[in-house]
Amino acid sequence: MSAAEARELRLTARRTWRFFETFVTAEDHALPPDNFQDDPKPVVAHRTSPTNLGLYLLAAVAARDFGWLGTADCVARLEETLDTMGRLEPHRGHLFNWYETRDLRALAPRYISTVDSGNLAGHLLTLAGACDQLRGQPLLGPQTLLGIGDAVELIRASAPASAGHRTQTVTRRQLDEALDALAPALDPAVPMPATPAAWGPRLEAIAHGLHAVVDVARALAREQQQGADAAAWAEALAWAELAQGSAESHQRDLPADAAAGLLPSASLVHRLEGISPLRHRDVRRHGLQLPLRPGAEAVLDRLPGGHRRARRRLLRPARLRGAPGQLPRHRQGGGAGGALVPARPRADAGQPGALR
Repeated sequence: MSAAEARELRLTARRTWRFFETFVTAEDHALPPDNFQDDPKPVVAHRTSPTNLGLYLLAAVAARDFGWLGTADCVARLEETLDTMGRLEPHRGHLFNWYETRDLRALAPRYISTVDSGNLAGHLLTLAGACDQLRGQPLLGPQTLLGIGDAVELIRASAPASAGHRTQTVTRRQLDEALDALAPALDPAVPMPATPAAWGPRLEAIAHGLHAVVDVARALAREQQQGADAAAWAEALAWAELAQGSAESHQRDLPADAAAGLLPSASLVHRLEGISPLRHRDVRRHGLQLPLRPGAEAVLDRLPGGHRRARRRLLRPARLRGAPGQLPRHRQGGGAGGALVPARPRADAGQPGALR
């Protein structure tokens, strides 16, 4: 892969994370909506599934790894979502396949999807490993500058080449000058700060420069509201504000005690340990097992002798505690509602947007 191709993939990933930044909100109890429909009119699908939940949790960790999000804010996002997941009504320890994100009710038809439960189990295993790694990783580093720089690059890509003839106070050239002024502070080739005391001024310079960028972008977007490029200027302003938010997120990672170093504090490590919803030993001891399709047991009976151990594992009674894995404060299921079925009926009848 060429450097240009890698760069394009990175910016595509940054655009993807923007979906979660925009739509995972307090109104939806920190749950990711299934989709956003833009045509014929903007509509958010306020429903989510186990697969959506798992992907969002890993997306938050990836956003931290790419430098779009600080570690403390990443941990806060994980905690909020896992706390809500612990309040969702389960069935025999599994999450139903669709929940309304605003009132947290399971949507009809209530059913369990073996595919989605398996996806969530795998995502939680990966999340546990990621949390373990974060405990020993520096809070700030090259990814910090690269992550903020991604949004800065998307400001340039979104802004029209010219502000047209309507501009009275600001121009595209002024925007470029404000962005160029950021370059030295965002350049990973410039010696990297090694201590919180050195990171503080660097992040402050970036935040100050982005404040100027936002001011110029906001003025351009306001003055071009009636022009042909109004949508493009609004997009440029959105990326400017996201870049500013990313810098502020990293500033929140600066320890209050400059002598504390760049590794996570004891309190942050404790929170990461509390997040890890699955441990390998828990999976072995309380492994996820879902109902077999009709006739599957008969097929397993015909396995050669060498596969009997695998057969025993597949038929072992489930001993789940909460949803797949051990979500904090998750209520044990077993109440009425939706039988376990192998099929995947559509859950979007009459709902906005399209499901996969």
